[in-house]
Amino acid sequence: MLETFNSTTFFPDLYNNLNQTITAPTVTTTMLWPLIPLFISTLLITFYLGTRLAEKHEWKLKQLNSVILIFVALDLLRYLYNNGNLTGDIDNVLNHPLRSFLVLIVGLYSLISLFYDFEERWQNNKLFNFIFSTNLINYCTYILIVVVYTGMYFNFAALISSVLIILTLLGLVEILKSLEGRFVKS
Repeated sequence: MLETFNSTTFFPDLYNNLNQTITAPTVTTTMLWPLIPLFISTLLITFYLGTRLAEKHEWKLKQLNSVILIFVALDLLRYLYNNGNLTGDIDNVLNHPLRSFLVLIVGLYSLISLFYDFEERWQNNKLFNFIFSTNLINYCTYILIVVVYTGMYFNFAALISSVLIILTLLGLVEILKSLEGRFVKS
């Protein structure tokens, strides 16, 4: 069921979702286990590729990122299955169909991405390069980790806050890459 737009609740919800998404790793420290490899992978790919654009080894980093995404998807499935406890039950996964579906999408995406990275014929295709953009999927995966680990209610305000965070991170990375390019050339 679609909820109606209500500006009196939307903007406070938007602020709360932005705040919860940004501060989640400091509040729910158990999410650091999948976040640290994701963060390291994002930094390596962003700045390694930013300084070595002419190298042909970028596919190795993209393959590494795909493997890390598989690890993250498995960890999220484990967390959903255990529901944050030590004992697990399949009902925990079934009780969260949207979260489970999104985790499965990340897992399938990472497997497809791993296959894509091996196929050189697709590497010059702009559509595939956008779909398999490492930073974009890593930021989306960060949002998914926050949603799964915090149990955040995912409504329209959460969607908008997620898009704002992803666009902000993409913009910041582009600024950093352009600054890095200036320092590397000089």
